[in-house]
Amino acid sequence: MGFQKITRAIIAVAAIALTAGCGGGSGQMLDPSLLIPSRFAGGSAQLLSLASPVNDWTWNDPHVLKVGTEYWMYASATDNFAYPVRLYRLRSSDGIDWSHATPESVLEPTAGWDAGSVETPAVTFFNGKYHLFWTGYPLSPTDPDFDVTTMRIGHATSIDGVTFTVDASNPIVTPSGAAEDGNPSNDWYAFVVAEPAPVVHDGKLYLYFTALGADAALGKSSQVIGLVTSDDGTAWSEPTLALKPDQSLYPRDED
Repeated sequence: MGFQKITRAIIAVAAIALTAGCGGGSGQMLDPSLLIPSRFAGGSAQLLSLASPVNDWTWNDPHVLKVGTEYWMYASATDNFAYPVRLYRLRSSDGIDWSHATPESVLEPTAGWDAGSVETPAVTFFNGKYHLFWTGYPLSPTDPDFDVTTMRIGHATSIDGVTFTVDASNPIVTPSGAAEDGNPSNDWYAFVVAEPAPVVHDGKLYLYFTALGADAALGKSSQVIGLVTSDDGTAWSEPTLALKPDQSLYPRDED
């Protein structure tokens, strides 16, 4: 759950930009001046901690949905820092006080590509089902051979938001691994894909994700946001580059 901290902020900004650009047909662009601490209201105490709602659980990567009169939070967690990371659902009537909906996880690591951990959950409702996306990797972060280039994005569906059926075609997004194949079109996601963020718009499912790849113009790696889409929540488009940081404002620095 370390690599994802920086990338979550990038995807959050992209989501705000999409809302500003698409909401109600306004066509307004993102106003960066709104992205300052004084613009956001927050409580003085943690909503989740190592002491609540379950002792010694390391809550992380929250993603919240409003479902009827309740708020549902999907989150990553370990039991007292014991890997692997699993995914859980919490419930709240007011968005402040949360209960552990069930001690069982909604998603466990499986053998193979996400055996090491599953984390960074993101859920949306589309075509009568809840669609869950996550980042998975085959080795525990404590393993000396752990490598972020093994990260992949998975997909599962559920009727009730609790019992999920894993997509047989997982992982649905993988790095191209193509930085040296002579085709620069897919270099941008050559190394890492992670941090899924789904949006439903005009009857279509858009899945944004963070990506790390090679950038020939920069002569170094570049961290960007990619996109895959689906009309039915089953078949997915090829990845396309959605957002690359303006290098005059946010230059890539690897020092």
